[in-house]
Amino acid sequence: MKKLTQTFIAQQIGVSSAYVNYLVNCKKRPNWQTAKKLAEVTKTDPILWLEGTSDEIKQALSQSNPNVKEKVA
Repeated sequence: MKKLTQTFIAQQIGVSSAYVNYLVNCKKRPNWQTAKKLAEVTKTDPILWLEGTSDEIKQALSQSNPNVKEKVA
């Protein structure tokens, strides 16, 4: 599996890496469709992306994928 970076996540769901950064840092919240795509790519729950804190998202990404690079955090 490829390393999970914000750029990789963005490419997989069709958004910019800057937007993924906003989502990971809870500066923006995705709509339901985007949350489902994020969950599929990152092997997390869509609710995490809709309601989770930045720390919860980062922790889940680290736990769900052993290939997470620091760039995601």
